[in-house]
Amino acid sequence: MRSSAKVILLFLVAILMTGTIPAIAADYTALGIDAGQDISLTVHRTEDGSVRKLFNDHRVPNTGTPSEIAGRFLADNALTLFDMEAVADKAGTVRFGDAILVDVRTTTTSSGHHVWKQATINGVPVHNGYVVTHLTFDGQVLFVTNDIGSSTFTLNADKATLD
Repeated sequence: MRSSAKVILLFLVAILMTGTIPAIAADYTALGIDAGQDISLTVHRTEDGSVRKLFNDHRVPNTGTPSEIAGRFLADNALTLFDMEAVADKAGTVRFGDAILVDVRTTTTSSGHHVWKQATINGVPVHNGYVVTHLTFDGQVLFVTNDIGSSTFTLNADKATLD
C-alpha cells in the first residue's frame, strides 16, 4: 500500500474513532418539522387520511405493565394517531375527545405483548374501534395498529340499533 493511501486510511480511522465528523443536519422546515421535533415515527395512512399503523423507530425499554406502557405511548402520540390531544391514567385508560380507550385484552406471544384497547363513547363500544399496541417483553413499543379510523366519528342515538 502506498504511503499516501496509508495516511488517508489512518485519517479516516481516526475520524471514525473520535467521532469528530460534524453532524449533517437535514432541513425539514419545508415539511413543517422544526429542528427539535422527534421524527422517529413511521406513519401508514388509509385513503381517508387516518392513521392505520404507527411504527415506533425510537425504541427504548419502558417500565410498567403492558397496559400502562401502551396507554402512555398512545397518549404521547395521540395527535398523530387521532388528530387530538389525549391523556392516559395510571392504569392505561386513554381519553381523547368524547372517546375513551379501555382495555379489552392483553395477549402474550413469542414476540412480546399485544394490548387491545377498544374505543367507547358514553360507555358504548365503537364497532371495530380497536387500537392494538405491540410491545417487546422489555416494554419497547414496536408499533400500533389503529382500526378506529378518523377520530371524527359520532354516535347518533336516533339511528342506533341493536342487532
